[in-house]
Amino acid sequence: MDYEPDAGAAEVKFGRTVDVAAFAAMLLAPVAALAAPKPTVLEPISPWNVDWQDNSCQLVRKFGPPNDPTLLVVRQLNLSNALEFTVSGAAIKGVVQAKPVSIDYGVGKPRTVRSPQLATNSLYGASIIVQERFAPGPAGKDEGLRGPDPSFERRVERIGMAASGLDLVLKTGRMGAPLQALHNCVNDLFSSWGIDTDMARNQVKEPRIHDGVALARAIQKGYPPALDQAGKSARVLFLLVVDVGGGVTDCHILQTTEEGLNGHVCREASKARFAPARGEDGQPVTWYYTATVVYKFTG
Repeated sequence: MDYEPDAGAAEVKFGRTVDVAAFAAMLLAPVAALAAPKPTVLEPISPWNVDWQDNSCQLVRKFGPPNDPTLLVVRQLNLSNALEFTVSGAAIKGVVQAKPVSIDYGVGKPRTVRSPQLATNSLYGASIIVQERFAPGPAGKDEGLRGPDPSFERRVERIGMAASGLDLVLKTGRMGAPLQALHNCVNDLFSSWGIDTDMARNQVKEPRIHDGVALARAIQKGYPPALDQAGKSARVLFLLVVDVGGGVTDCHILQTTEEGLNGHVCREASKARFAPARGEDGQPVTWYYTATVVYKFTG
């Protein structure tokens, strides 16, 4: 399933999105109080499907009327409790601005999402992509590195999303079982890459890149001239396997909007050097490093 990011301000971003803050919006009340518009509430029209891909795992479900459905794709990009949500189709057609976006699990307060992105799905049309922790409460230091919280997942029965032109509630049903299937897929995938997934239950100090700015610049320089001239944006999520010596032993593209960028991104990223990850005992361990490269151009 292909996604094409929409054009925006020129920038390249390199890093992870895990921290969140509570979202609160205040409006000046008019003399005559107006009732807040009701959100669009959509029921599921398909079962959950787990899509096992070569380099990623995702949950997929359709909502709303069959003749004009809305698609929800939930991806787990690493072993933490952070998930990526992509909503595409009819419910997103009126969204003209991706910031700010809040997400609401129906348990606890809504949270503001950092770095949301508008995109276009090749089959369903308009899309919005956000990354957010699927866990209770705002993220404290290193909280986003912890593994999934099954007790919280079992309590969630809906996913709400609000933005300019969007107030949507997807009635997902209890998320415990489908997310467990997703976690199983991800654990199998990471084990095949040589990662000890049992360590995700503990606190692992992630590998630290020595010069992320230089890597981001090297990746930016390889942007295809044809896409550059057309002002076409792109987004690539990748994962590096970092060994105990701080070297990169493997690169996996988790998601991309431009297949032509994949080889270049992995070639440059594989040159990076890291301070290796360390386990609870302080000893170096083979672990992973995930990052997102976003190219945006002014249309």
